[in-house]
Amino acid sequence: NYACSGGWYKSGSKCDSTKTSDTQTCTLCGAGGDMGYKCSSGQYMSGIVCSGTGTSNTQTCASCGTYTCSAGSFKNGKTCDGTASSNTQTCAVCSYGSSWTCPVGTYKQGSACSGTGTSDTQKCVTCSTQSNCATHNYGVACIGSGSSTLACSKCKSGYYLHASSKECIQCGNIISGSYGCSGGWYKTGSACDGSTTYDSQTCSQCGNHANCESPNYGQCTGSIYS
Repeated sequence: NYACSGGWYKSGSKCDSTKTSDTQTCTLCGAGGDMGYKCSSGQYMSGIVCSGTGTSNTQTCASCGTYTCSAGSFKNGKTCDGTASSNTQTCAVCSYGSSWTCPVGTYKQGSACSGTGTSDTQKCVTCSTQSNCATHNYGVACIGSGSSTLACSKCKSGYYLHASSKECIQCGNIISGSYGCSGGWYKTGSACDGSTTYDSQTCSQCGNHANCESPNYGQCTGSIYS
């Protein structure tokens, strides 16, 4: 029977009585020939080993291309070295994708996946009850936009929410633990309830006490609104 050795393929035809020469020729297959099927670096083996019974070169190679992943993903394979039977330069989508938006009740931990890394670096971590929210630990609901510091949607009474940093900042004009003004001043705002983005606990100086027509009208003590 017309057959070639492993790593070769039949490139001729079977001899018969009409031929005047040996037509049962063999040709060495590519990608390693009879020394073992292997492709070059950056390629993978896209065919099968030449068994010697085929009529064409089945030891083919295909390019894996440049190993790059898109933003929001990471490399979860390995560089093609020519020994695999498929493209090993694979990518996987990072948690929460390219936008990396964390849901309410969590905050960002890690770094954005650029496509050059080899692991998922995008995490959303559940906030613990109040203790993890904002730098002053007075927030009551993480909104998912924080990274190095946590962002909150509301603060504890006596604090206001900074509009840009989302930190809880203590309001001013506190007398004996609550909103109050010093003597000679009166309240012009309202007690901070944690929902505003500004300090609402404001005070204004009272006018000249000499304008009071009677001592019965009293003086500004800081505890009233006029």
